[in-house]
Amino acid sequence: MSDNVVVLGGGPYQRHLVRFLQAKKHTVYVVNPRPTETTSLARHVEADILDIETVYRAVRELDPLFIVSDQSDVASMPVAILSERLGLPGNRPDVVELFTNKAAMYAYAQSLGIPVLPFREVVTPNEAAEFARQTGYPVVIKPVDGTNSRGVYRAGDDRELAHLFPKALGFSRAGRLVAQAYNPGVMQVTVEGTCSRGYHATITASRKGTYWAPALTSCLTWPQPLPQALTNCNDSFVDISGLQFGITHAEYIIGEDGFWLNEIACRGGGFRISSDIAPWVSRLPFYEILYKNLLGGAVEAREPPMPQRSALLKFYRRGELPEASIDAIRALPGVLDLTRHSAQEFVSNPDNVRDAYLIILGEDAAAVDETLRRVEHICSKSS
Repeated sequence: MSDNVVVLGGGPYQRHLVRFLQAKKHTVYVVNPRPTETTSLARHVEADILDIETVYRAVRELDPLFIVSDQSDVASMPVAILSERLGLPGNRPDVVELFTNKAAMYAYAQSLGIPVLPFREVVTPNEAAEFARQTGYPVVIKPVDGTNSRGVYRAGDDRELAHLFPKALGFSRAGRLVAQAYNPGVMQVTVEGTCSRGYHATITASRKGTYWAPALTSCLTWPQPLPQALTNCNDSFVDISGLQFGITHAEYIIGEDGFWLNEIACRGGGFRISSDIAPWVSRLPFYEILYKNLLGGAVEAREPPMPQRSALLKFYRRGELPEASIDAIRALPGVLDLTRHSAQEFVSNPDNVRDAYLIILGEDAAAVDETLRRVEHICSKSS
């Protein structure tokens, strides 16, 4: 039997999945249109993951045990299509559509009684403006198939909406946007979970610190307690959708009187969330659970043991992180990673003001806070 496995997408965070699979003694093939740090770790299949026919012909000859992608929305549907065509363990494409098309996602959530903010799928600025006048400004526009916060904008009036609409549309392969009412709530949270044999468990959550212009995350802190009703909705969306297995990543807005689903994806969280942060906080082996499902087995999805440990994922904007401080920060106990985006071959995005990210792990919040205090002290001395 072949020991070959295929990873779709050669982005910077997929390298952790590649190394995990190599530790399991598999020969790993990474499908990506160009060489990257991740493709250099494995055997490179040079192809666009959206070119299904080309990828199908290439991976069919490898007789893979499975095809997988961890932290890429773009790869979720190709993984489902290819797995189905090759008769490999996977999720049905029509199910994956509910997790990758935001308009379908919101409509499905509404059908289950899961709260979502008012929305409309739009293809022209006039349609978006008509929606905004009905709901009131500000309004958020985003690609139905958007990833990594690209193409997400908040418009305060008709003129600003008309200016931002083509920019947002430029990030949509489908050529469609979702216009949605804006409500920042009291807080925003990210929610990580695992699904096995069609049953989902919400595992851990973080609180987001956000800023607009554009809409990006400045920091995430774990763990964050969730209302039980939100946990129930998160599990229900996945359970009823028909998703058979995988790691999930969701975002919710929590207000004084309730909560709203912002998005839910059938892939792990980026920036090492599913590979390192969520397993650390929850003490559950996310990759091991996914791996057993990919081999056709099942792992009982369950609530994590308590107490959960703590973590921080902090983003720096350009100019916030002195170059002279980087080596000293990396050497601090509790610092898992400090990386500039430019070092990870990110596609240039002029709207992305995030310049670097920092990950701190600690046994509790006090330990994380102490490490962050030392980081800030180093930065102040280096400025």
